[in-house]
Amino acid sequence: MNSSINNPDALQYFPILTGDENQMIFTRRFKGSQNEDLYIARRTGSWHEAKKLEGAINGPEGEGTATITADGNTLICSYCGDGRENMGNCDLYYSTLENGSWSKLKNLGTTVNTKHYEAQPTLSSDGR
Repeated sequence: MNSSINNPDALQYFPILTGDENQMIFTRRFKGSQNEDLYIARRTGSWHEAKKLEGAINGPEGEGTATITADGNTLICSYCGDGRENMGNCDLYYSTLENGSWSKLKNLGTTVNTKHYEAQPTLSSDGR
């Protein structure tokens, strides 16, 4: 990938594609920082510059390692930090796309999260 995606001052990892393969969401952490944020790049022929996800997903602590439903409307990611309701070290959260912006992250609850470390979510093609 070219410099519209890869930033030499940051680490980029855990990329995922939407079902139509025209959007890529990935985790970016700038060198010297522990804060991870989710970024998105769109493709119309070629990939456009990656930008932070719009909405209420990224905050001052670590959001990262995401997965997205095939329709591109629900995102699940890990969050590690103290700024949100947490059940453990890292929990899984979800957000929905509403009017072109991502909603505030919501904890997936005790069905998924425990006092232990939950991260690196994935979804099957049917969203389960």
